[in-house]
Amino acid sequence: MRHAGLVEEVVRVKDVSRGGFRFVSRNYLPDGSEIMVAMPYTRDASNVFVPARVVWRRDVPRLERFEYGVTYCKPPERTRAR
Repeated sequence: MRHAGLVEEVVRVKDVSRGGFRFVSRNYLPDGSEIMVAMPYTRDASNVFVPARVVWRRDVPRLERFEYGVTYCKPPERTRAR
């Protein structure tokens, strides 16, 4: 996962659907944060990152972490060269 201002982070994904996924992180992200995610992630490989947005967040105090619900976003349309 990539987010402006944070180092790239490998997060634990709890479940995945066609529309998004849940993950757990130590880092705080405000609702609506735009992130880039590699799904699926492969260590030591070139990963393709896609845009996503944080929809909800909940504290997980016993783990000192946050759980997030994320939706995939459409990538910006490319302008064709003429």
